[in-house]
Amino acid sequence: MKRALRSPILWGVLAATLVAAPHVPLYRFVASDLLQLGIIEGTIERPGVAPLNLFTFSDGSAELNRAAIASGEFPWFTDPGWKMDFFRPLASLSTAVCHALFGRDPFGYALVGLLWYLALVASLAALARQALGREDDGSGPIACLSAVLFAFATRNVATFLYNAARWVLVASTFGLVAVLAHLRWRRNGWTPGRWLAPLALCLSLLGGESGLVFAGFILAWELVAPEEPRERVRAALPTVLVVALYLGFYVANGYGTAGQDAYLNPADAPWAFLVAAPLRAFSVVSEMVFGAVSLFSLSSLGLSALLQSAIGVGALAVLALLVVPVARGASRDRRRVTLWLALGTAGSLVPALASVPGYRAAIVPFLGGSVLLAIGLYGAWRRWRTRRSAFAWLTALVALALGVIHLGYSPYLWLASVGPTRAYLEAEEASPQTSGLEEIEAGDTAVFLDGGWFIQTYYEYNERRIHDQVIPAAWRQLSASSGEHRYTRPDERTLDLELPDGGMFRDEFLYAFRTRRRPLATGDTVELPGLLIEILASGPDGPTRLRYRFEHPLEDPRYRFYRWQKGAFVAEEPPAIGSRLTLP
Repeated sequence: MKRALRSPILWGVLAATLVAAPHVPLYRFVASDLLQLGIIEGTIERPGVAPLNLFTFSDGSAELNRAAIASGEFPWFTDPGWKMDFFRPLASLSTAVCHALFGRDPFGYALVGLLWYLALVASLAALARQALGREDDGSGPIACLSAVLFAFATRNVATFLYNAARWVLVASTFGLVAVLAHLRWRRNGWTPGRWLAPLALCLSLLGGESGLVFAGFILAWELVAPEEPRERVRAALPTVLVVALYLGFYVANGYGTAGQDAYLNPADAPWAFLVAAPLRAFSVVSEMVFGAVSLFSLSSLGLSALLQSAIGVGALAVLALLVVPVARGASRDRRRVTLWLALGTAGSLVPALASVPGYRAAIVPFLGGSVLLAIGLYGAWRRWRTRRSAFAWLTALVALALGVIHLGYSPYLWLASVGPTRAYLEAEEASPQTSGLEEIEAGDTAVFLDGGWFIQTYYEYNERRIHDQVIPAAWRQLSASSGEHRYTRPDERTLDLELPDGGMFRDEFLYAFRTRRRPLATGDTVELPGLLIEILASGPDGPTRLRYRFEHPLEDPRYRFYRWQKGAFVAEEPPAIGSRLTLP
């Protein structure tokens, strides 16, 4: 019993269950979840073999993009070469199995997500215990702390709960198993690990691109392992072969991204990737070290790139302040393990640099980062207990602050959101809120005048498709800006728009649909069925003045104009000729 209570797996699973389980009944399908349900059920068509193609949003074909832009499924400003096509068949299969078992009941999907999350935390705990060894130098407490730190990380809530993001759990769980099997083979002579590691790595890569991170951890171990170079090369060859075959298949079949700057493909846009990499790296490091008070929590303050970089450098310095002194005073084996964790975690930043900046980008790097942080926190506590020097006090205070954030504030945020979310859902069930689009008919053109909540307008289209609601003849979101809109009407068929708060693309998320390398410049036009859009003026953040020329007079009953107000779409009359309409 006493031994069981010292188990890192037990503490990690208990911590994960404590913060994650209350969210399971609160899950509802959102965003890309809806798109994936549509692909499974056949109401939304995408290239590839359904249901293994749930992460093919567009394969970049001109025909698909042209049709999606014309209908309004994709925004009108979408890059003609837009591609977001990921090879994640195992994660797709997981969702398809959930659909076969639970249909459209979100509770079952969330329960499966919880099980994946527990499996991931348990795998991390087992790997930390294996890597740190059985030495009497805090290996057990550090492994327990690593698992709890990761389980409490608030960034994980979206990944376990958001079904379309669950591929990270699938890829990472099998990836950790691969690294664990490799270490047991190489350190303990466990023969099955020799073939289990490449097999688990294959499953990880079938789950998603994050599998490459765990190949990096295996190769990083062979860089620091104590054996002869020839033996280390032989041990690394299976991993190198698996990665080479995977990358060859991935590139040959055209997977990846193009035509946008949110998910950057190094092969498609190497310079853009390199330019964005430093700031993204600093952001991820800040998220790992500072947790719930990271750059992403402070993003609403509008921090400059220089200040964000300074905070990222500070986060790296804090981690080094805690970890380096511990490594210096540790055994040779512990120094080797610490160096391996540092190399593997640094390597895990590379795939994160290709993804959308945000807290989710730090999930996979924090698998190794949580162990490094645990080593530093535990080391600071032991140093303070034995020395009480000025440096010991300094590191102890830093460790205390980080402990409060990761072990106090983070789980508080998990649990504090449960009550308000439940109250919101209960209120919605008692008095269902309408979208405001109930009167749309099949021959109509739905016109959305402001950006409002752009993502809601974007996904509303697919939500109507999977719920068998009326799909209008055209779906037109004129602007995606979150700022003020000033419309004027020079004639019966035309609307002119001015965005006084800045260009339409001042919201970074919109670069998920268009690359900066092909900006919408002054004089450019976009022609859609029944609508001609002209860029009258454009700046560094995209169009600031636009003209929309409709096929019919704006009073034509086929046009239905809407604005976003208080969480719903509200019907709005177009301005009279010569007058102005201002929307906040």
